[in-house]
Amino acid sequence: MNKDNFVVLIDHAASTFRLSFQETKSKFSNRPFCIIFLVEKEKKDPVIEVRFDKEMATISYFFDEQHECDMITLFFDAQEDEDLFIEYLNEISEYDYRKKCWETSQFWVRLETRDDNNAFLFYI
Repeated sequence: MNKDNFVVLIDHAASTFRLSFQETKSKFSNRPFCIIFLVEKEKKDPVIEVRFDKEMATISYFFDEQHECDMITLFFDAQEDEDLFIEYLNEISEYDYRKKCWETSQFWVRLETRDDNNAFLFYI
């Protein structure tokens, strides 16, 4: 994967922060996406999951109580792309070892590992 693909994915993440659920859904109407509802204690939280075939990745958009996007996860199809993305993040931002994340001027990125699956968590 080349750096241009990472730029595209980061742009799709950064440009979506604070968009409403409807605005996010409209933004990606030309791409394959699905809507998932996370249910906990009678509370249903929608998540929009968008597929980026060319970049071989999937991005999930999470929304706060005001229905604005406040967290994003990025999943790559291949572990090699995860490694390249980490290298790219090290080039464009500083890693904060105390916060365990990369810090940019717009957001933070943290690598989360669950059940041998890696995800890059974008948050503001």
